[in-house]
Amino acid sequence: RDPLDPIDEARALVRIKTAGNYRRLEQIAARVNRSKEWVAGRLRLVQGLPEDLWPKVSAGEVTLRDAQAVAGLKVPDA
Repeated sequence: RDPLDPIDEARALVRIKTAGNYRRLEQIAARVNRSKEWVAGRLRLVQGLPEDLWPKVSAGEVTLRDAQAVAGLKVPDA
């Protein structure tokens, strides 16, 4: 099996969070045996990154570091 890309990892974490009714990052992190910071970073991708960039991250056209930076930006209300 091929390793998951960061977007697939993030989407899987969202499914785990929902299915397990987890409310805290620590709970999700313990479930997947990763750090709380790693889980938070992946969840930030799907919560803050525009969906049109997801395929570019998956394809490696946008680096994980750049995607995380974009996901962390606050967009002012129009």
